Amino acid sequence: MVSSQSQSIKLGTEIPTQYALGYEDRFHEGFAVHGQIGFLFYPYDKMMLSLFEGYGADRNMVAVLEANFETGMIIEFGANYFFSKQTRKNYVGPFCQWVNLFKSNIPDYVINDAFDVDLNTYPIGPIPKSMSDEPLTLSSHFLQVGLLVGRRFSFYKKPDIELHVELALSKNVYSNSVLASDYRYLGGLIDDVNITLKDFYKKYALIPSLNIYFIYKLNYQKF
Repeated sequence: MVSSQSQSIKLGTEIPTQYALGYEDRFHEGFAVHGQIGFLFYPYDKMMLSLFEGYGADRNMVAVLEANFETGMIIEFGANYFFSKQTRKNYVGPFCQWVNLFKSNIPDYVINDAFDVDLNTYPIGPIPKSMSDEPLTLSSHFLQVGLLVGRRFSFYKKPDIELHVELALSKNVYSNSVLASDYRYLGGLIDDVNITLKDFYKKYALIPSLNIYFIYKLNYQKF
C-alpha cells in the first residue's frame, strides 16, 4: 500500500531559476497536478546569465539582460505521473513556466554596444531629459516548456512531510521584450531589440535545473 496525499503545499527552490511556493493536488495514486509562483533573484540572476554565456552567447547581449535579470516572477503549472506501482516514489511529467522579468533601468552604452547605435542621435520627447524618471528601461516576458523526472523521499514517523528531488530541462517557445524611454522616441529600435532578444531566448534559453521541494500534506490519505 502506497501512502500519499490528495492536497499539498510545496516550498523549495529550482537551481538556477527560482525560489517557489506551490500547491499540488494528487487526485489519484498515479497522477498529480501542481501550480506555483516563484521569484528570481540573487544568486540565480548571475547563474542564469553565466549559463547563457556558457552556451556561447555574445557578451554584449548578456550585458543587455544583466539589469533585467536582477528580479523576476515565474508562474508554473505541471502534471506528474507516478510510476513503479510498488512504491510510487518515482515520477515524470511536463511543465510550463511563464517568466516575467521586472522592468529595469539600463545604461545607454549597453544598448549602444549591443545594437551598434548611438542613442544620443534619437529625437527628444515627449518630456525634457531633466524630468525623466525612466530614461531607458527593458522588460521581458517569456514562456518555457519542459520535462522533469523526480523522486519522493519520506521522513521517518512523519508521513505528512516529504522531500521531492527533481531534474528538469526546459526550452523557450515564446518571448516578448519592450525597450522604452520616457524622454526619447526610439522608433524602429524597439522592434530591433524585441526581435534580437526573441532569437536570443530561442537559442540560449535551454535551462536545466535541480529542484528541491519540501512537501507538507494538508489532508494525508493512503492509496
